[in-house]
Amino acid sequence: RMSLAGCSKGYKIWLMLDLALSLACGQPWLALKTTESKVLYLNLEMKETSVKPRIESIVQAKSLTLPKDSLYIWNLRGRAASFDKIIPRIIQKLKDTQYDAILLDPLYKIYGDTDENKAGDVALLMNQLEKLAEKSGAAIILREHYSKGNQANKESIDRASK
Repeated sequence: RMSLAGCSKGYKIWLMLDLALSLACGQPWLALKTTESKVLYLNLEMKETSVKPRIESIVQAKSLTLPKDSLYIWNLRGRAASFDKIIPRIIQKLKDTQYDAILLDPLYKIYGDTDENKAGDVALLMNQLEKLAEKSGAAIILREHYSKGNQANKESIDRASK
């Protein structure tokens, strides 16, 4: 699993889309090597009409050629559900197609009744994400937000909310 976290308006969605495209094309991401991969991107936040122009902008800026069927965007804005309902739907979808990476953007949209401040609730969510990784064989990549308040006195690893 991988987690990308940052402050509000910190370009996290742009980074996640860039990562998805870099993986799909096998191109470097933030100077890190990638392997051409089949990517499932769960867009839980942006309007569907906002995703395509951003993807086109990144493809053009990086001079990418997106291989056919390498990136599937599943637009679920307004249809997001708690993890106990959406993870089985993802697993069902995986019966038809094998993905190398599954990006959940953003994680908080599948919290449901999860209290991010209760270790037991977070453990249950993380166990379900681990189950998804095991059943799919895919890398699970999450976008998270920083917890509320001043983050300056925290170690970087302690800033993300779960």
